[in-house]
Amino acid sequence: MRPFVFLLLAVVLPSGAWAQAERFALQTSLDHVWTTVAAGMVFMMQAGFLLLEAGSVRAKNAVNVAQKNLLDTLLSAMCFGLVGFALMFGTSVGGWVGFDADLLAFGSTDAWSMTFFVFQLVFCGTAATIVSGAVAERMTIAGYALCVVLIGTVIYPVAGHWAWGGLLTGDDAPFLAAMGFIDFAGSAVVHGVGGFVALAAIIAIGPRAGKFDADGTPRTLQGHSPVLATAGCIILWVGWIGFNGGSTTAGTAAFAHIVMNTVVAGAAGGCVQMLVGRAARGCFRPEAAINGTLAGLVSITAGCDVVDARAAVAIGAVGGLVGHYGHALLERRFKLDDPVGAVAVHGFAGVWGTIAAGLFARPGTMPAGSWADQIAVQAFGAAVICGWAFATAFAAFWVANRVLAGPEGGRGLRIDAEAERVGLNVAEHDAPFGTGILQDAMLALAKNPDGALARLEIDHGDEAFETATLFNRIVDNIDAARTREREVAEAEAAMRADAEAEINGVIAACRRGEFDRRLTTGGKSDSLRVMAEGVNGLCDAVALALGNLRATLAAVREGDLTRRVDGDYAGLLGDIQAAANGTVERLDGIATALERSTAAAAAGDYGHRIDLPGLDGAFRQIVANVNALAETAQAGLDDVEAVFARIGGGDLTARMPDRGEGQFARLGAAMRTTLDELEALTGDVAMIADRVSEASTEVRTASGRLSDRVETQSHGIERIAASVDRVTKAVRANAHDIDDADGLAATARAEADAGLRSMHELQGAMAAIQDSADTVSRVLVSIDEIAFQTNLLAMNAEVEAARAGEAGRGFAVVAAEVRALAGRAAADADRIAKTVGESRDHVGRGVAMVERTNGAFGGIVDHVSSLGSLLNRVAASAREQTDAVEGINASIGSLEAVTQQNAAMAQETTALSATLMSESARLAKEAARFRRNDGDDRRGAA
Repeated sequence: MRPFVFLLLAVVLPSGAWAQAERFALQTSLDHVWTTVAAGMVFMMQAGFLLLEAGSVRAKNAVNVAQKNLLDTLLSAMCFGLVGFALMFGTSVGGWVGFDADLLAFGSTDAWSMTFFVFQLVFCGTAATIVSGAVAERMTIAGYALCVVLIGTVIYPVAGHWAWGGLLTGDDAPFLAAMGFIDFAGSAVVHGVGGFVALAAIIAIGPRAGKFDADGTPRTLQGHSPVLATAGCIILWVGWIGFNGGSTTAGTAAFAHIVMNTVVAGAAGGCVQMLVGRAARGCFRPEAAINGTLAGLVSITAGCDVVDARAAVAIGAVGGLVGHYGHALLERRFKLDDPVGAVAVHGFAGVWGTIAAGLFARPGTMPAGSWADQIAVQAFGAAVICGWAFATAFAAFWVANRVLAGPEGGRGLRIDAEAERVGLNVAEHDAPFGTGILQDAMLALAKNPDGALARLEIDHGDEAFETATLFNRIVDNIDAARTREREVAEAEAAMRADAEAEINGVIAACRRGEFDRRLTTGGKSDSLRVMAEGVNGLCDAVALALGNLRATLAAVREGDLTRRVDGDYAGLLGDIQAAANGTVERLDGIATALERSTAAAAAGDYGHRIDLPGLDGAFRQIVANVNALAETAQAGLDDVEAVFARIGGGDLTARMPDRGEGQFARLGAAMRTTLDELEALTGDVAMIADRVSEASTEVRTASGRLSDRVETQSHGIERIAASVDRVTKAVRANAHDIDDADGLAATARAEADAGLRSMHELQGAMAAIQDSADTVSRVLVSIDEIAFQTNLLAMNAEVEAARAGEAGRGFAVVAAEVRALAGRAAADADRIAKTVGESRDHVGRGVAMVERTNGAFGGIVDHVSSLGSLLNRVAASAREQTDAVEGINASIGSLEAVTQQNAAMAQETTALSATLMSESARLAKEAARFRRNDGDDRRGAA
C-alpha cells in the first residue's frame, strides 16, 4: 500500500512539492524515533533510582526498595493510561483540568499520540519513584501503592495540565501556560510534584527508629552500598539526557544545547555540594557528590532550552547548595527523616530551577514579556504546583493513616516496630537479603552472651549459604571452648577448696597469736602457689614485727628510751611501727623537757614551759600539770612584783589577787591590810585637794568668762562703727544713681517722641503705597478689557478673512482698531511703570522710617534697661541700709546685756577667791599632818 501511495504522490505532485513532502515524512519519522529513544532513556532512570535508593538504605530493606521502584512503573502505567493521560492532555476545562473521552483507557488514536503517551508515561513514573526513596525503610507496600495511584491518577495529571496541557493538541492554553509559565522538562511539574508529595509522606509516617537521639540530634544510618548508589547516580545522569533532550519531541539539532546545559549543570551541582560537604563533615561523603549532581540536574530541567551554558553552570551550582542546606534544614530544624534527600534534591531544587528559568532566560525567550514579569510568573507557578501536590497528598495520607489503622489499632501507612527491626525484605516480601538470616541469632547472642547457641538451618540455594556455614562453625567453636572452660573450672575448684581449708587453718593460728605456722607450696597451681607464698610472707612479716615491738617495749620498761622498732613495714604493720616509735620518741622528749624545766626552777626561773603541740592523752596531762605548777609560782611572784611597783609609783589602791591559800595568800593579806591603812590616811588629804582644785577651776572659769564678755563688748562696738560707715556710703551712692536715672528717663522720653513722629510718617507712606496699589489695580482692569477687545478683533479678522470679500478691506479696519488698543495698552503700561516707581519710592521711605523707628525704640529699650538696673541698685542699697540700721540696734542691745553680765561675773569671782583662800589653809594643815605621820612611821619602822 505504501509504494502505491508514493507512486500516486509522484504522479500528482510536482517535483519540488514531492521533495518537500519527502523531507516532511523523514522528519516525522525522526521525531518518532528520537522521542521513543528518549522515552527509553527516561525509563532507564528507574534503574538508576533503584540502585541509588537500594545502596542508600540498609541491606535488610534493599529488596523492598527495589520492589517499590518496579511498582512505580506497574501502577503508573495503569493509572496514567486509564485516567491520567486524558486529564492531562484532554481539552482544557476552564484552563484547570483536561478531559477527552477518546484518551481514556489507553484510547490513543494515532501514531504520534501513542509515542507521546509513552514519553509522558515515563515522566509520570519518575514523579512517583521520587517518593520511594524518601519513605524507605518504614512505609508499607500498601501505603506506597496508594501514593503511586494518587500521583498517576490525579496529582501529576492536573499539575501537568496547567503547564503542558496544550502540547498534544495545540489548540488550547491552560492557565499557567497562558500566563507564559516556563517549565520545559519538569523541574516543577515532575520533580516538584514528586518532592512535595514525598514531604507530605515523611511528615505523615515519621522518622525511622533510631534516626534521632534523645535530644533530637540526627544520627547517620549508613546505607549498605555507596557503590550501588553512585552507579545509580551515573545512570540517572545519562537518562537525564533523554529527560531534557527528549522534551523537544523533535529529532533535530535543536536539543544539542539542551543536552550540553544538562550535563554541565549536573557537574556544577556535584562539585559544589562535594566541597560544601567536605567543609561541613570533614570528609568527602558519597551522598554529597551524588545529591549535588542530582540537584544540579533537577535545577536545569525547567530552563534548559532558554539559558546558555554559563547560566546553566550557575543554576546547577546554586542547586547543589539548595540541596545541601535544604536537607540539613529538614533534619536538624524540623526533625524530618529523608534517607536519600529526595525532598531537598527534587522538591527544593525543583522550585529553585523553576524560578531560575525566568531569572537567566535569554532575551526573546520570555513568553511573559519582561524579565520581572517572567520571574513573577515562575515563582507563582512553582508555588501553585508544589502547593497542590503537598496539600492533596497530605490530606490523602491523613485519611489513609486513620482508615488503614482500623478498629484494632495498627500503624496505618507505617510498618510496625518489629517489622522495622527485622527489615522490610523479610516483613513485606519474605526475601532475606545478605546477612538477614543472621539477625535473630545474633540478636539472641547479644541479649544473653552466656545462653545456649543455636545453629542456623543451611539452605544451599540461599545467597547467604557461606555466611551461615561460617556462623555454624563459630557456634561449634564456642561450644567446644565452653566445655574446656567448664572442665578446667571444675579442677581448679577442687584445688581451691583444699587450699582454702589450709589457709583457714593458718588464719585460725594467727588469730590465736601463733605466727609460726606456714602453708605448703608444692603441688599447687601457679595462682594458688602465689597465694600461699603471699600468706607465708605475711606471717613472716607479722612475726618479725611483733618481735621487734616486744623488744622495744621491754627496753622502755627498763628505762631505755633510745630503742626503736626496726624494719621497713607498710600498711597495718607500718602503722603499728610508727605508733610504737612515736610513743617512745614522745616519752624521750617529755623526759628531756622535764629535766630542763626542773633545772630552771631550781635556779629561780619559773618562765620555762614544755610545748604541748603534738601531745595527747596522759602525756599531755603530765606536761600540762608541770606547766601549771610553774605558771602558778610565776604568777604569784609577778603579783608581788606588780604591787610593789605600783606602791613605788604612789598607787595605794594596788592589791594582790586572792590565791586561795598558801604562802602567796598570806602575803597578799598582809599587803592589803597595810595598804588599807595608807589609803585611809591619805583620804582626807585627797578630799581637801579636790575641793581646792574645784574652787581654783571655778575661779579660772569665771575669769575666762569675764574676759570673753569684755572682748565681746569690744567687738560689738567695732561692728556698730562699721555698720554706720556702710549706711553713710550707701546714702551717697543712692543720690548719684537717682541723678543718673533722671537723665536716662529724659533721654527715653525724647527717643519715644522721635519714634512716634516716625510712626506718623510711616502711616503716610503706607497710605501713598495703598493709593499706588489702587492705581495699579485700575490699570490692570483696563489691560484686561483691552485684551478682551483684542480677542474680539482677532475673531472679526478671522471672519473677514473667511468671507474674502474685497480682499483685505475689512482687515484695515481691524488693524486700526488694534493699533488704537495697542496705544491704550502702551499708555497704561507707562502709567503702571510710574505707579510702580512711586510705590518703590514710598516703600523705600517707609523702610527708612521703620529703621529709624527701630533705632529709636531700641534706644528707648536700652535706656529703660539701664534705668531699671539703676533703680534695682537703689532698691538693693536701701535694703542694705535698713539691714545695717537693724544690725546696729541689735549690737547696741547685745552690748548692754553683756555689760550687765560682766558685772555679775565679777561679783561671783570675788566670792570664789575667798573660798579658795579658806580651803588652801585647810590643805596646808592636812599636808603638815601627813608629813608628820609619815615621819613617825619612818621612825617606827627604823
